[in-house]
Amino acid sequence: MYASILVPLDGSHFAEEAIPHALDLVRRSGARLHLVTVRTPTAALLAGLAGRAETDGSADPEREYLDRICEGLCDELGESVSFALLDPPVADALNDYAAAHDVDLIVMTTHGRGGLSRAWLGSVADVLVRRATMPVLLYRPGMEHGASTAFRNILVPLDGSAESETAVARALQLGALTDARYTLLYVVQMPFLMEGLSSAELLRVDADELDRRRGEAEHYLHTLAGRMQTEADVRTTTLLHERPADAILSYARDCDADVIAMATRGLGGWKRMVLGSVADKVLRGAEQPVLLYHPPDVTLAGQGEAAGELEAEAIAFRP
Repeated sequence: MYASILVPLDGSHFAEEAIPHALDLVRRSGARLHLVTVRTPTAALLAGLAGRAETDGSADPEREYLDRICEGLCDELGESVSFALLDPPVADALNDYAAAHDVDLIVMTTHGRGGLSRAWLGSVADVLVRRATMPVLLYRPGMEHGASTAFRNILVPLDGSAESETAVARALQLGALTDARYTLLYVVQMPFLMEGLSSAELLRVDADELDRRRGEAEHYLHTLAGRMQTEADVRTTTLLHERPADAILSYARDCDADVIAMATRGLGGWKRMVLGSVADKVLRGAEQPVLLYHPPDVTLAGQGEAAGELEAEAIAFRP
């Protein structure tokens, strides 16, 4: 379960659309809600030079903005809601705040304006996903919030790497709020997009080879499903497709997935599963919320403590 959920705000209507989604999760989990905005560089400079909020009582638009948001939420949440006005840079301030307050989940829309300029995988959301130690749940603006957190069917794309498997624990944590079922998906990439193969090698990749790879993928998914919690309803699917991101998006529509949960990079059959590649394309094209998690930057083959912890997490699948 979640104990602490963060919503970054920038004063825009788009950013505020994340609040109802987060509230639904707060009500389901009993988590504390953190609403945070970051001053623009100019406003931060003026506030620091004049000390206006503490001395002359002059208007502070960004603080007034937070106070206005607070008025609509404090009656319901009481002491279970926190508000903070931070100094730039934006991504660093949000990430530091999340870490300092043990935030379990960041909820935000995929673009806004002002302090979260180009949050459509541009600057802030991209940086948060890459740096944050917690998952980020991203919504398209305009999504109805009532059904958007009634997660009954969670799709988890995997690529065969332990890093990609870390998304399973985050999916279980989210799905525990609504008794969701889970679909583990592996896309076996068709030959002409396989990296590192010469023309001669491509000619040797025939139907039997693809069948073998699909069989290996099915065995892999069944093994993972068996390691998940016994009470979880887990299904597995393998697909053959030239473009993994397109396959994920198409299958998400066909199976009526309520959310797509995935790690933002991996090392297996897709290689570079990073923002700007498969995860980027999925988020840009998804018709449902996307839960992204960036696992620690470690080498799983190494002997370091972080590597061992990440590998153990991928095996345990415990929220």
